[in-house]
Amino acid sequence: MELLIVEIARRDNMLQVIVIIVTTILFIVGLVGTFLPILPGTPLILVGAFIYAYFGKFQDVTPTTLLILAILMGIALATDYVSSTIGAKKMGAGKWGMIGALLGAIIGFIVANLAGLIIGPIVGAIILELIGGKKMKEALRSGIGTLLGFIGGTIFKILIAIVMIGIFLIEVW
Repeated sequence: MELLIVEIARRDNMLQVIVIIVTTILFIVGLVGTFLPILPGTPLILVGAFIYAYFGKFQDVTPTTLLILAILMGIALATDYVSSTIGAKKMGAGKWGMIGALLGAIIGFIVANLAGLIIGPIVGAIILELIGGKKMKEALRSGIGTLLGFIGGTIFKILIAIVMIGIFLIEVW
C-alpha cells in the first residue's frame, strides 16, 4: 500500500514539473513573440497561464486572473491594428493615410500573416496618401509615422506581456 502511495505522489510531482516547464516555455516564446510578428506573443502567455491553472485546479491561478490576462491579451492584439494608424496620424497623415494604414494592417495580415502587420500598414498609408493627392514626400512621411507607430505598439505589447507574466507570478507565489 505504501508503495502505491509513493508511486502516486511521484507521478503527481512529475506532472507538476512538466506543467511548470511547459508554462515557462510558453511564457518565454510568448515574450519573444511580442516583438517577432511570426509568433502570437500574448496568446501564448495566456495559454501557458491556462495550462497551469487547469492542472492546478484553478487554485493558484483563478478564472478571474485568467479573465484579466485575456483582457490584457485583447488589448495587446488590438494594439497591432491601431498603433500604426496612430503613428501615421502623428506624422501628419490625413484620413487617407490613416485608412491606408488600417487597411494595410488588415490586408497585410490576411496576405502575409503576422509579418504583413509590419509592411502592410506602411505600404497602405503611402499608397492611399498618394491616391488622396499628397506628394511622395508627404506620403513617405505618413509611412514613416506608421513604422514609428508600429515600433511604439511593439514596446507597448512587450510591457503588456511583462505585466501578464507578473500577474501570473504574483498569483502563483
